Amino acid sequence: MNRKIKLKIALKDIVPAIWRQVIVSHELTLRELHAVLQGAMGWSDCHLHSFLIDGREYHLPDSEEEICETDSLDERNYTIGDVLKGISRFSYYYDFGDKWCHEIDVEESCTDLELCMKTPVCVAGERACPPEDCGGVSGYWEYVDAITNPEHPRHDEMMVWSGPYDPSCFSPSQATHMITAIRTIYQIQG
Repeated sequence: MNRKIKLKIALKDIVPAIWRQVIVSHELTLRELHAVLQGAMGWSDCHLHSFLIDGREYHLPDSEEEICETDSLDERNYTIGDVLKGISRFSYYYDFGDKWCHEIDVEESCTDLELCMKTPVCVAGERACPPEDCGGVSGYWEYVDAITNPEHPRHDEMMVWSGPYDPSCFSPSQATHMITAIRTIYQIQG
């Protein structure tokens, strides 16, 4: 049976919290989960990433040689159901330069039949995702200060770089739309 689970994803070290709740199939590979996380959070999948689950690292290797030379595991070969047996929390790292750490809590199995049929789907969340390449947690706060304060010395520069940004803005339906778009690219089945 294709079990569906709820995951709560939160960026670590950000207050107020930037988080998402998604419903996914436990049959998704970690590679496909990466695509869902990118869409739900609002990232654009232009940096490296990895999962840390129960002390083991999973990522997309650069080559077959890398698979043999490291203790890391190929995320394409493991499903959520394979790796989350008895696990209630794990980490997802994105953009090793900016060092975004996402803490992911396994909340429960999905029991809402209507929602379960639409997976993967974002059902809740708060606050806008930081823009790519803003400099991690500290750079993000500097960016928010600059973009929301027209008197800030870097306001104009940041507006040209990223355009308008509302840190409080988030839409689950928009996140689901992004998941669907990335789902098509990655050919996620459900």
